[in-house]
Amino acid sequence: QLFPEATDPVAEWRAQVGLWRSQLDPEEWQGLSDLLALDRLGQGGGRDIRIWTQQGLAAPPDTDVPWLLGLPALRAGSGWGLSRDFLARLRRNAHLTCDVDSGVVVHAVEPFLDKLTTALAVFQNGSSGSASAARALVDTWLLPLRPATERERREVYLRCVRLVADVSEVVPEWDRAAFLGLLFDRLAADRAASAGLTAEVLSACPVEPLGEPAAMFALLRCVQRALGANEVTDLRLARIVNPLMRDRVGRLGVALDDVTADVLVRLHERGLGEAFLTPGLLTVFEARYGRRHPDLVRRLGPLVREVSDLPGKRRQHGVADEVEAGS
Repeated sequence: QLFPEATDPVAEWRAQVGLWRSQLDPEEWQGLSDLLALDRLGQGGGRDIRIWTQQGLAAPPDTDVPWLLGLPALRAGSGWGLSRDFLARLRRNAHLTCDVDSGVVVHAVEPFLDKLTTALAVFQNGSSGSASAARALVDTWLLPLRPATERERREVYLRCVRLVADVSEVVPEWDRAAFLGLLFDRLAADRAASAGLTAEVLSACPVEPLGEPAAMFALLRCVQRALGANEVTDLRLARIVNPLMRDRVGRLGVALDDVTADVLVRLHERGLGEAFLTPGLLTVFEARYGRRHPDLVRRLGPLVREVSDLPGKRRQHGVADEVEAGS
């Protein structure tokens, strides 16, 4: 009724609201905003809105960013990227208009804009609707602030993992690795998360970004905390770690840290380890950690092999492709 000839009613509505706002002082505008309620209808080129007056303040639903952008509904797992120019305009528009609402929100997300732009720019449409990487990460970081069930934790963590897997064609591998590293840091510190949940989350991760050392280290911290819970979980964790570590520790001369060493030793002592060390790696590790971890140096001894004795190179499997224990 408002825009009978409009090809895009949403664009016409945005212009109309902008006109009203320009003619009202801040208090009057807030009063109008409190009075009107709005439903967002349709999707893609068929978007529309429905408005009415309301008594009291109604809480709007979660923001549907693909709807705002006019994107069509795609299959579950599809991802979209927003250009750096688009994101830069968010800051410019907030600065130019001196708008309080957008200024406060832009200020809150500026660390993402500066350090991990794609976390804000990418959205996927899965079973739980659209989400940005930034939104998914914030959900995980806020888990400790309120009681959450194992089921709720599982949903939050797996949403992050699915997003990283879904945006492989949109987001550079380094950014995906950084995102996983931040997720693993939260999971490793989450003492309310069970060992089984930790193994499930790690099993679902794509393997490609884990070549980044920081992401790998964060993953091993999760494994270190979860190891020893039960035989089934230990076997599942071994199926995650062994393909990742089999060649990297034994052949590539990667420096060995105390977390990685602890995981390798404990897997080996349970009869589940497949990675071996060269004598040189053990010597370097002993020089660096020997005083703090003499027992760990001793337990690493059985893992040492000469280069000529190391098993032949095997194909590395993606973490998500490993067979789960008991399946």
